[in-house]
Amino acid sequence: MRKAQTAAALTLFFALILCQAALSQEDNWAELSSTAKINISVSAAIMIDRGSNSQISYVTANLSLFPKNDEFQSATISTYPNSSRSQCCFVFRWDSPNEKSLSYIINADVTTKRRENPVNSRVLFPILNNLSDYIQYLNSSGKIIVDDDIAKKASEITNGSDNLFEAVSRLNFWVNNNVKYDISYGNVVEDSVWVFENRRGTCDEFATLFIAMCRSIGIPARYVSGMAYSSLPEISGFGNHAWAEAYFPGYGWLSFDQTYGQAGYVDASHIKFMDSAESDIVPASYLWKSFNAELSPGKIETNATLIENAKRAEELMINASLFDNEIGLSSYDVVEAQLYNPTDHYIARRVSISRSDALTIIDEPTKDIVLAPYETAKLSWIVKTKELERGSIYSIPVSIYSESSLSTVVIRADELSKSISYEEAVAEAEQIASEKRQHYLAQISAECKSAVIYAGENASISCTLRNVGNTPISGASVCLGTACRSASFSIMQSLPFSFPVYPEKSGNLTTVLTIENGGLFVSKKISYLAIERPKISIVLNQSYIISEQKKNPTVDFAVIRNAGEPGQIMIRIIPDGVSDNVSLNSGVKFPLLVSAELNRKLLISGENNLTIEISFSDQTGSTQLESAKFQVYLRKSIAEIAEFYLNRIGASIRSLFLGLAG
Repeated sequence: MRKAQTAAALTLFFALILCQAALSQEDNWAELSSTAKINISVSAAIMIDRGSNSQISYVTANLSLFPKNDEFQSATISTYPNSSRSQCCFVFRWDSPNEKSLSYIINADVTTKRRENPVNSRVLFPILNNLSDYIQYLNSSGKIIVDDDIAKKASEITNGSDNLFEAVSRLNFWVNNNVKYDISYGNVVEDSVWVFENRRGTCDEFATLFIAMCRSIGIPARYVSGMAYSSLPEISGFGNHAWAEAYFPGYGWLSFDQTYGQAGYVDASHIKFMDSAESDIVPASYLWKSFNAELSPGKIETNATLIENAKRAEELMINASLFDNEIGLSSYDVVEAQLYNPTDHYIARRVSISRSDALTIIDEPTKDIVLAPYETAKLSWIVKTKELERGSIYSIPVSIYSESSLSTVVIRADELSKSISYEEAVAEAEQIASEKRQHYLAQISAECKSAVIYAGENASISCTLRNVGNTPISGASVCLGTACRSASFSIMQSLPFSFPVYPEKSGNLTTVLTIENGGLFVSKKISYLAIERPKISIVLNQSYIISEQKKNPTVDFAVIRNAGEPGQIMIRIIPDGVSDNVSLNSGVKFPLLVSAELNRKLLISGENNLTIEISFSDQTGSTQLESAKFQVYLRKSIAEIAEFYLNRIGASIRSLFLGLAG
């Protein structure tokens, strides 16, 4: 009945307004190519301002900005003038030049292919492998600054992912979606903190922030400079470009382009010149020797021309469908896309819905997805008809597309069809979204120093805790015994803790470290050694000794162990030289009886105040001291007194001459 009533009505078709899907193959050749052959030139000039009687002995230019050979590209290079090749650079040299300017050029025919290193199996995130060989790609470096705010956001973005390919792709897409491309920053490189706060820049800023985010959660990442083709209006054609590479254990370095939204690969137009731990790199250096002449190196110019390319087949398969094919003139609907990865490796793609004059797209028009080998998944968009006139039947084509993959459905709208409410559309979209599974793993590792501490004394145990799970942790209660702290951790963040302990007795003791936050509970036994603090005392038989004439006096004393196990023992009589120092190994038997003969010649006539000083160690390696004072009284003849002072004067003179000689 409804069809009979509307058969004579006017049917209107709305044209698709496509973004990348509607680009001509000529504009989008880079994304659609498996390989390409590209001619590149890199050139610069050095201007010379000569004064009277100027002389220039030589000029050298060291250029590192040129295409290197690797598994994804090969370059046939010629230079003018002729140059020499070092490990990093082409070196141009001019001896005694007379020109007003010096120029050089590198010309290269580069055969390149889509830079993709297929990841066939799940690489766990976070990375718990030993990354000591990649430390320079994990720390702050130059413009790539890792701070707490960046780490917190990176943890939020990757929350719930246990797959490194997915985690890095999320970061890549987040930068692409949230940093605005602003060509006015084309001649500067801002640091990652500035980019995170201001959310604008060009490819350098995009790459710098992405690398900082990766490093903040324990993923090695590096900066790549080169050239690439763009169909973006702001930078149409070939131009200088920057992107990034992230390290995957077992696979090596994978390419990610934050500006173009390419994750796990970069297209065949990307020509790599160099990679580095920092983004503020110097592409050329100059050296010259001159008199009364000023040299000014000019800007390095790069140009590229496509010679030929070979097409590739898109890997992603899309099948679009509708919640309801026929809706009212003022109605919501849900466009669903079933996505299938037919390959044996992970892929990450940006999937978009076309725009139409007849529909309002309620969601973001572009969504990102990561698919495992042979995985099927779904995305959905809520749409709403707008400004449709009564008495007409509308056929509204809607396309879901990614790169060269495209699937189109047609929504039929008329006044007799049932309208779908917003609540119904949301419920359907949520049902589709619920099929996606996250794997949240909250996990903390703990390393505590096995401290040697004293029984019966206040001490502390130091621990380092690290979030090795795939979700940030906030407000966790961290306790050692009854001593507790509150802490929050970004993914792969390490935090130091110091906890008080008071062992009442000596021996090998244990306590329990716990970390708890909601569903997270970690318990770990911490062992430590508590020892008695070693103590000794010195017992003198006599504290006042009267020396016989012409005989060396003797002091007799005993060393008593009061507690613990004293280690290496050193006994000396102060002033030094009165008696030889005595060193005893640990394990001596106590009480230790000592009889020390004092050198009469080093004592004065009358009363001598002396000190017995004993140093000893304990199991911590610490050295402790114990001392006792005594007096020696002796009478000296006039000859002994004269000898004493002559010896002292002689020692002073020797010291003086030694000081002058020094």
